[in-house]
Amino acid sequence: MLFFFLMKNMLKHLIAAAQRAPSGDNCQPFKFKIENETTMSIWHSDQMAMHFFNVCNSASYISLGMVLETIIIEATGFNFETHYDFINSTEKDQEFACWARVHFTKKSDVKFDPLVGTYYGRWTSRMKYENAQLPKEMYDELVLQCKIASTDISIYHAKPTDKDFISYLKTSELYLWKYSQAARDFLKMVRISDSNKSETRNGIKLAELHLNLFEAFLLKMMMRCPLLIPFFYHAGLKKVTQLLAQKNYFNSAGLVIFCTPRSEIFETSLINTGRTSMRAWLYLNANGYAVQPNTLASLMPFQFENNKIPTSVDITDRNFLGTAADLMKTYFKISNNEHLVWALRIGKSKDKNNYVRSSRFKLEDVIKK
Repeated sequence: MLFFFLMKNMLKHLIAAAQRAPSGDNCQPFKFKIENETTMSIWHSDQMAMHFFNVCNSASYISLGMVLETIIIEATGFNFETHYDFINSTEKDQEFACWARVHFTKKSDVKFDPLVGTYYGRWTSRMKYENAQLPKEMYDELVLQCKIASTDISIYHAKPTDKDFISYLKTSELYLWKYSQAARDFLKMVRISDSNKSETRNGIKLAELHLNLFEAFLLKMMMRCPLLIPFFYHAGLKKVTQLLAQKNYFNSAGLVIFCTPRSEIFETSLINTGRTSMRAWLYLNANGYAVQPNTLASLMPFQFENNKIPTSVDITDRNFLGTAADLMKTYFKISNNEHLVWALRIGKSKDKNNYVRSSRFKLEDVIKK
């Protein structure tokens, strides 16, 4: 009885840590079920995670990997070894489907993970960074940290400045606004007021976007009248988005990208990428580096190569994405046997003290009965 009580409290700690893992627009689509004293299951809501770019739950699988790695890291602090089973099954209720079962085994020789506890200090910055480089010794340690999660994932770091590469980064950022449904899906997760935030407990606080008063006004206008999105896009939002993407990239230490073997199945590639990038994110934050996912420039080419691109993406952009993977392969010297899956923009940040912590569901709300 005492053992079950202690284990249940440990599992609650692991759930509290796992719910701080990143998810697309902070949608937090997971719930957790304590099945017995050594097993928990992770459940996913397609409805909460629904987004134009989350085709076939590709972004959600990355988030699942991040959730799993956070649990694995924290469990070492209790001398527990962890293994999980990915469940691609029909075990569902009205909204949630079981995606994984995680099993814990007490062992005296479990190696304490140096990233234990760093989950609480994880943060995202969408601002421009200081133009500081990533030292080689830090990059080497970053690679070693990532290999703990998966030896199949390759990690590359570079800061190409060729005009074709910069043009690609700028163009990929436009997809959020060019396709109105993508913009609507993003805007539905922006929380303008404190009451809005307290009602939902997920999504992105307006303050996290670091907008000036005029930009915030335009955002609110588009939220209230989505039909205005195409008008604003052609009236100046397109140019502003491209300039901001270019400025933020140049004022950074470049990109860290994650690649998987082409032989690996779709879901496994994404879950392993999530696990690996979670370690990278925690390690970089712990060493004073800010992180922002560069999802559109990386995940969309991966989706394209796997035939998982949104059906409404036009032929011009499909052709563009067809060359994007080759472009990234050239600049980052990626092997022909690998897929680019995801990228993180990194750099020393000036705004860490002004970071606004994302809202989170209460612990009791994410524990499934």
